[in-house]
Amino acid sequence: MKKLLLILIFCLTATNLAYGAIARDPNAATSATAGSTVNKTLTFAYTVTAGSTNRLIVAIGFEWSGTQSITSVTYAGTTMTLGKAQPTNANGDTSYVYFLDNPTSGANNVVVNGVTNEQMHGTLNAFAQNYSGVKQNGVVDASYGTSGASGTTYTGTLTVVADNSWATMVNQNGGAIISASTNATAVSAEIGSPTARPFDNRDYGAIAAGSFSLNATASSSVPWSLAMISFEPDTTAAAAEINNSQIQIIE
Repeated sequence: MKKLLLILIFCLTATNLAYGAIARDPNAATSATAGSTVNKTLTFAYTVTAGSTNRLIVAIGFEWSGTQSITSVTYAGTTMTLGKAQPTNANGDTSYVYFLDNPTSGANNVVVNGVTNEQMHGTLNAFAQNYSGVKQNGVVDASYGTSGASGTTYTGTLTVVADNSWATMVNQNGGAIISASTNATAVSAEIGSPTARPFDNRDYGAIAAGSFSLNATASSSVPWSLAMISFEPDTTAAAAEINNSQIQIIE
């Protein structure tokens, strides 16, 4: 009886610590700016809550007349890492996801350093969102990108490596209303014209290893693109808590 009780308590404790370790901060920031033909740069402020397991996500969407790209993204002067870029399709819709582990806490500027020479159609759109409880390994768990010349259903599918991971996806399209669908929770309202919107799995919950999809829909069939990454939880604190826990056996 003593051995059985010990095993049950340990299993429940480990499960509770691992599940839901990643959490989305309640604050989000969005910004959009009108197009330009030369050196498009977008700057906006975002506040990161203090913590040692933070990962800041910056998702970007835009539409150009040519094959252009984002050159870099910084937060508080630190260069962020490109998680996934979905290159411009034939209609110019492009999506990017950048991330930064252990970002500087407090209010600081996100700077999106844009493209040159070719004209942007409408706005350069960007979203910032911090997540806590993320493994500080400087890499993504998995990534995916796709695009199309038309369509009203957007599906991003990853092969998730680590249990209890989270995923985030940004959709850019030619101006239709973008809404969350299966497994997806909107991170913020859509912005821009053409339109962009980010999603994650907050309401779905932590993701098990294997195939996982986030889905969104559009109000009309227009050109579109999406970029998506997953990121794994930090298990260091959970392991330490399990090792240091005191389990009492009742006679």
